Amino acid sequence: GAHHERLDGTGYHRGLTAGHLTPAMRALAVADVYDALTSTRPYRAPMDRDEALILIATERGRGLCPTACDALTVVTKTNPGDASSAGLEFR
Repeated sequence: GAHHERLDGTGYHRGLTAGHLTPAMRALAVADVYDALTSTRPYRAPMDRDEALILIATERGRGLCPTACDALTVVTKTNPGDASSAGLEFR
């Protein structure tokens, strides 16, 4: 239920801020945005990976967790199986 929440409190439905978002909530929010951008929608074609990552980067640190954004970039570009192999750690 927190996949639309943002670090700066501009998300919905509860308007939670960074201090109230667990690492899992933060990661899910980034994954949800990526999925939405790269999925076919009735009103548009899917974005390719690089386009989606550029758009996500514009919200890095404001609305979206920087570590989760970095992990997504690593996983989608190198596909190591998990972000931990890239030295990323959620705090």
